[in-house]
Amino acid sequence: MKVTPSPLVRDLRGKGAGAVCANWRGRNYARGYNAHPKNPQSAPQKLVRASMSLLVKVWQHLTATPVAAWNHAAKGMAASGFNMFVKANRKLQAATVWGVFAPSNPDEFPLATVTAGTLTATGCTLSWTPGSAVATHKVEIAVYKKDHPIDPAAVTEAMGIPAFTDHDATLVSAGTKAVTGCEAASTYEAHIAVYNATTGYLSKSLVVEFTTTA
Repeated sequence: MKVTPSPLVRDLRGKGAGAVCANWRGRNYARGYNAHPKNPQSAPQKLVRASMSLLVKVWQHLTATPVAAWNHAAKGMAASGFNMFVKANRKLQAATVWGVFAPSNPDEFPLATVTAGTLTATGCTLSWTPGSAVATHKVEIAVYKKDHPIDPAAVTEAMGIPAFTDHDATLVSAGTKAVTGCEAASTYEAHIAVYNATTGYLSKSLVVEFTTTA
């Protein structure tokens, strides 16, 4: 098939004759069309869709600070802050260690370590070492229940809501924070990153897993 653009034909959209015509970033293109794709119900494919659904819900419940950090990191890129967030976390989630709630920022200094200390039925005590972070910097903490459902239908809104958050309240040099509000005998992931109250930038999150007592 040959199409010659003219003043009367400037754009082609839709499908027909076994082909799909569309426009991507100002460029017209055509590709083959298969009306009967293979059944996308394999376990890996369902896991990808479930994780994408969960990441969307997590993004929707992030505080303004990490959202602003991702949007800042996306400036000048051919993607939005949301796109970069999903891409980074989807890759990690495939290894079941996802949690890059804040993009890396060369203007900030990261924490060295994060550990979960004394456990209770409703939470735990998080401890961290400042690493190369400035002592007057603060931390952003978000604690999410660890859920990695393989069935997209099992993804719920509650999975994207943090059980505990703390923003702009704890100095990096303080080194500890009591997490509360969790469910008994449940596994959680605590995400913690450096926050500069002046610039608002964040370092990449460190993640630590803990299970509350019964």
